[in-house]
Amino acid sequence: MGWLLSCRQAYVEGIDVLYRTNTIHMSGQALILNLPQLLPPQRLSAITSLEIVCPLTLHGAEVGPIPEVGLLKDYLSVLASNLPSLTRLYLALKAKGSNARPVGMQSVFEVLDEFVLKTSLKEFTVSHSHTVFTPLYNAVRNEIAAQHRHQYKTIPEIWRNADGSYILPIWGPNTEPFYKQVETSWPKPPRVGYRTVGADVNISRVTVAITASGD
Repeated sequence: MGWLLSCRQAYVEGIDVLYRTNTIHMSGQALILNLPQLLPPQRLSAITSLEIVCPLTLHGAEVGPIPEVGLLKDYLSVLASNLPSLTRLYLALKAKGSNARPVGMQSVFEVLDEFVLKTSLKEFTVSHSHTVFTPLYNAVRNEIAAQHRHQYKTIPEIWRNADGSYILPIWGPNTEPFYKQVETSWPKPPRVGYRTVGADVNISRVTVAITASGD
């Protein structure tokens, strides 16, 4: 009996460390939308670092496709309500549907802005497909260049402030991507907001993956 009790204690302590010290990857609507029913509260409260994939269905429009944000809102609501210890979030937005024309992302950014203001994340990164990120990056870069009357060499990532403005990291001998600056030399991000990158940027630190069908 003593051996069984010691094994159980080791399991309880080990599983807590597993969730608390690793980045957890989750995908699948069936999993994320039912997270409180599938994982006990003590496991959810132990998660500090998370990566999730959220599909964005695009609907056609005369000026360009518009994403449906209902599922994104549901995902973020589940996270905000059930992960009290979460400090790092990597959100991959996967566009589904025709996106030959530039995608109108304002509604998506408004949802993300509201979410980041309600949470206490230390690091929040959102990745987009190239057909979404590249036009956005070029527009921001050109706007900033016009304001400063100078074309800077920049890193292909954007910091979106929660008020809707943007910051571009300028390329230089000591330049590092935002997520590295946040972890090392920066005590906090430049302002309340989140890092926006293209889908090919790989900062994954996943060591535990939990998936479910349903997307």
